[in-house]
This record gives sequence, C-alpha cells and structure tokens, in this order.
Amino acid sequence: MSEPDFHDAHEGSNFGPLVLSVYSVASYAAFFLVNAVLARNLPIEQFNDYNVGVSTLLMLAALTPLGLEKFALKILPALNERESWAHSRGFLRFSMLTVLFVGLVLLVAFDSILESVLVLRGSDYHISIPIVVACLPFASLFFVLLEIATAYGAPLAAAGLYRVAFPLLLLVLNAAVWLSSKDMTGITASLCYAMAWILVTVAMWLLTRKMMPNQVSAAEPVYERLEWLKESTPLLLYSLLMTIMVQSGVVILQLDTTSKQDTSIFAIAMQTGAFVVALATSTNRFYLPQVSVFLERHDHEGIIRLGRQRMMLMGTLAGLFVLVVVLFGRPILRVFGEDFEKGYAATCVIAIGAAVSTLFSVAPYALQFAGRHRLVIKSSILATVASIILCAVLAGPYGSLGAAIAYSVPTVILFAYLSFSGWSQLRNASLE
Repeated sequence: MSEPDFHDAHEGSNFGPLVLSVYSVASYAAFFLVNAVLARNLPIEQFNDYNVGVSTLLMLAALTPLGLEKFALKILPALNERESWAHSRGFLRFSMLTVLFVGLVLLVAFDSILESVLVLRGSDYHISIPIVVACLPFASLFFVLLEIATAYGAPLAAAGLYRVAFPLLLLVLNAAVWLSSKDMTGITASLCYAMAWILVTVAMWLLTRKMMPNQVSAAEPVYERLEWLKESTPLLLYSLLMTIMVQSGVVILQLDTTSKQDTSIFAIAMQTGAFVVALATSTNRFYLPQVSVFLERHDHEGIIRLGRQRMMLMGTLAGLFVLVVVLFGRPILRVFGEDFEKGYAATCVIAIGAAVSTLFSVAPYALQFAGRHRLVIKSSILATVASIILCAVLAGPYGSLGAAIAYSVPTVILFAYLSFSGWSQLRNASLE
C-alpha cells in the first residue's frame, strides 16, 4: 500500500493559503470597523481600558494552553500517519481539560491581583478589564480546538470561525447595542467581546467533533501526559514571548507615558501595521501539519519545496501590504479619528517588522518540530527582552513611534536569524 498523501486529506489543499489570506483580510475589515466605532463612541479612558483588557487577555491566552495548541499541529498529523488512535484520543482529552483548568486558575489569580493593586493605589475599579479577561477559559479552549480541527484537515472552516465569524459577531453585537440604546460604554463593548467568544467556542467544538476521525472517537484513550507537556513547553514559551513582544507596548505606554492618547494611538497602529501577521498565522495552520508529516517521513526536500512555495506567496502579500500602508496609512488611521493620524509613522515602522516576521514565520515552528527548541527559545528571549527595554526607553520621549521601533527592530533580527538557521539545517540534512 502506498503512503497516504497528506495534501489530499487537507481541506482546500490547492487554494488553501489564498483562501486563508482572504479570511484574514475579511477579519481585518471587521475588526477595523469595530474598533473605529468604539474609538469614536467611547471616552478615551474607557477605550484604553478595553484595549488593555484585550491585550491582557491575549497575553494570558498565549500562556493558558501550555503550548498544547501548537503541539497539536505536530503530534496529531504524526499520530494519524501511524494510525495511533488511542494516543490521539488521550491527547484530545488531556489538552482540553488541562486548558480549561489552567484558564480558570489564571482568571481567578488575575482578578485577585488586579483588585488588590487597585485597592492599594486607591484607584477606581476598571470593570471593562476583568470583563474582557473573564473570556480566558473560552478563548483558551477555542485556540486548542482551532488547532485540533486544523490538524484533522479543516483549516479553512476553523479559520473561518476565528477570522470571519468572531469579528462579525463583535460587529453585530456592538451594532445591536448602539441601535437599541444609542449609547455605548466600555462595559457594553466588553460584554459584547465576551459573548462573541462564548458563541464561537461552542461552534468550534461542534466543528472539531465533526472532523474527528471515527477511529479516534471509538478508541480507549492512552495518555503520555509528562511527555506531551515536555514537548509542548518550548512551544508555549515561544508563543508567550511573541505575544509579549506584540502586546507589551500597549501596557508600557499606559503605565509610563503622561499622554493617555499615546496608548490608544499605538493600539490602533499595531492593529493596522501588524495586520499582515494574521496572514502568516492563518496560512501557517495550512503549512505546519504538512511540515509535521514531512518530518515524520524524513522528507527534507519536501519541506524545502513547501518553504519556497510559501515564501513566494507570503513575500508577495507582505510586500503589497507594506506598500498599501505607506500609501494609504493616513486616511486609514483617520477613520478612527483625526488624532489617530499621528500614528502614521508608527504604523509604517510596525508594518515593516510585521512583514519580515510574516515572511519567515514558519521557521521557528519548523525548527522546534525538528527538536531545535534551545535555539528558538534563546533567540526569542533575547529579542523579547530587547523589545521591552527599548520600549521602556523610547516610549517616554517618542510615544507610539518609540514603541513601534521597539517592536520592529528586534522582530526583524529574530526572524531573519531563525530563518537562516532553519534553511541551513535543511540543506545540510538533504545533502546527508
């Protein structure tokens, strides 16, 4: 019997990356509308609280899955290749229950710490922040289910729920609030955000159940908990470090600058300039399961061909994106309000860093799938520490532009270095 062709089992294998890119564009358009509406209708303090809550949630959501969501993209295709259904069933149960438990623990811990800090400082309770962070168990479970559905051959449907359904729900829910009361607050925006997460998590659970192979559903689960946690921990660290690099600027500006406007300007600049990263995240869900199967087969030439194919596509998209930001960045930012046009330079700087990370974003995961965890983690730690230090130094005198430089410079160096290391390793392996 010939080996099964993973491409044949993968949903939308011929045009998958392009469809995922279209999903990302639709996601950006919907989020753009949501944030434009909120920026124009909320007082600056409430809009800041909403953005800080979202940034905090995303940072915690990067920690909560313990790396099991990205590990699913490696282990499930490999287990399918071996027809190890019992281990697949065990991994599914273990990952979902673990993520729910950790999410609840972190949620309680964060809420307790936030309340204590505000009491000690004598500050008002910023209710929008804990409402958004209360989504943590749902968001964390959603991200695990997203990667499981992707690993089982449904990257387009899974990405559609995340990239299209979720922002459209946000848009519809916020629009319903505005139409019903003509009054939007940070609390209503946060409640809409929470409701959207609950709805898409339920939908993702139903999709995952549908895509799960019958053999997995019928198997008696076999667990390798310690081994799975050991393998997933480096993926967790990398994901957490990258999230901190992207989101920490908002928090540092909120804490260290005297201008509250800088926080919102940078949040919108990051959302606009880093949009291209969403293209990388979406298309990586198409490519990474294939990388796992090629590694399982020791097909290094296959990985090289796949990498070249991806770089041609993503290089074109990333280049076009930077061009659009440079030419049309000012009118795009003006949609959020005239003051947000001040973030044009920051948006351009962010776009360059994001474009480079998009071009080389498969490299860190491919290196980790191949066991080069130490190289990836050490490099990522250095880049993240450099980004935070630069932001702390530059945010005060240069505001949003300083935070943008602090994000882009370490990002370009990190991803270029990891890509060079990955290609060198693959070439050497293919020559052996």
